[in-house]
Amino acid sequence: MTKRLRPVQVRRGDHPFEVAALGAALLCGVTLIVLDTQPASVQTAMTGTVQTLWQILLTVSGMVGLVGALWRGRLAAALGTELVGVIVLASATTMYSIALWSVSGIRAIGAGTFVTAYALGCWWRSVQIVHDLVLIARATRDGKHVEVPLLVEEKP
Repeated sequence: MTKRLRPVQVRRGDHPFEVAALGAALLCGVTLIVLDTQPASVQTAMTGTVQTLWQILLTVSGMVGLVGALWRGRLAAALGTELVGVIVLASATTMYSIALWSVSGIRAIGAGTFVTAYALGCWWRSVQIVHDLVLIARATRDGKHVEVPLLVEEKP
């Protein structure tokens, strides 16, 4: 009996939407730190220490996430680095979403909807990366070459 194989696509992080989001996080975080300013919703909903943490999270997520998303080295290392950046960005955007909705209520429908969707997209991407890292670990354990964007595994 022949084994049936199916291709497994590992989703590298160089998608334009993800790169743009990570770049925006880096730019936003650095700008907020340099100009020493905060959105009104952040000033109202977060204490000073949490505001500073939020700025740092934005900056770090952009730097680390972009390195991982654009890295052309070892696939598992690139995805792991990207995962750290995306989880940090997911945390920062979730914090901002909560601040927007808690301060503005239904008036946050415009910005709040986009920021919440952005946060959910980050969490979704994190799940995708974890799934891909599991596939890579499984392939490595089984002695398969994993430094290509296309893996093959048995169909159940």
